[in-house]
Amino acid sequence: MKETPPSRAGRDLLVFAVACAVAMALTGAISLTALTVDWAIVAATLTWTGAMLAVVLLLRWRKNTVLLTVASVVSYFVVLTPLFLVPSMVLSLRGVEMNATVVASEYAPGVGHDDLLYSLTAPDGAAITGQLRAPSGFAVGDKVAVVVDADGPVRPMLSSEVTGDVWSDVFTLLFFYAVTLPFAWLAIGRRPTDDA
Repeated sequence: MKETPPSRAGRDLLVFAVACAVAMALTGAISLTALTVDWAIVAATLTWTGAMLAVVLLLRWRKNTVLLTVASVVSYFVVLTPLFLVPSMVLSLRGVEMNATVVASEYAPGVGHDDLLYSLTAPDGAAITGQLRAPSGFAVGDKVAVVVDADGPVRPMLSSEVTGDVWSDVFTLLFFYAVTLPFAWLAIGRRPTDDA
């Protein structure tokens, strides 16, 4: 089996890298909307699917390889990374820490067996935008230390979940992004060139 020439492999890797970067940016934007976690994951999955379809169509892959499958699976988790890191980054930059009061809790399909969605109010009694996703254990009336986005739709997070170190989160994003590229290179470098 012929291997893809280096020049074409470089071009193909660039297409793959750009597709993943665009999908990550869109996923980061999705994480800043008022969508619940479940719907945000659905939206991010559709974004990743569109990115991979674009890669296949642009590069005209006609034969799927094991390595290409591995690269695609790895890229899925990479594309989902901003969904969980970007809100933490935003809250690290502009979040307000407070002791909120739990006023209601509910189970949400798909959220998880141990997690609940909590509605909160601020110390002044004002409702906090978005629901806190956290393990069960809080009851109505309990005080919980959270970081809230006073100027936007980012859902509140437990204070322990917000790192406060934006550069650490940026490095994590870049690291996960870089991890997928060697898999993509191996897949692209061994792609058959008989696409005429």
